Amino acid sequence: MAGAGLAAGTVAWQRPDAAASVGVVLLSGGRCVSLCAGHLWKRFVRAVSAGGRYSGGVFLLFARSLRGDAVPIVSRIAETMRGEPLPAVLVAYTRRVIQLWCGIFAMMFASAVVSAIWASPEVWSLLTNVVHYLVLALVFVAEFFYRRAKYRDLEPWNFIQFLRRLARTRIRI
Repeated sequence: MAGAGLAAGTVAWQRPDAAASVGVVLLSGGRCVSLCAGHLWKRFVRAVSAGGRYSGGVFLLFARSLRGDAVPIVSRIAETMRGEPLPAVLVAYTRRVIQLWCGIFAMMFASAVVSAIWASPEVWSLLTNVVHYLVLALVFVAEFFYRRAKYRDLEPWNFIQFLRRLARTRIRI
């Protein structure tokens, strides 16, 4: 029984179209527990194969840089763009910016998964391919202008100069 459940799960993962006829089971303490029906499985696969995978992956990357011993990615980018270490006030600010981005990407991941499971493919596609990117652009621009207003004496670039410097920044992750 356990081998059959594991085989069904493997087939469904490799071929989502087979999930409808095979079903997916999880093995837990020697018992087989049904995970979801084929229709729900297809929607879950859609969620984690596109919009969810991107936002979830970036969330994990950004969150990992918030560990106590790590330098936040935004701090590394800012230092590279400036060519010098950041002032202490900007180091604290970039940590908060990473937390903001983690929240945004977590919400994007959740909305991609929820819409993939319960919304139509058209709604899911609109959300993950248009709305999410509009939100990213809005937060990116709003954060720049907020930072520019709050730390005017520490931010020497206008938006176009900032974009040009950012495009030339090469950060190893």
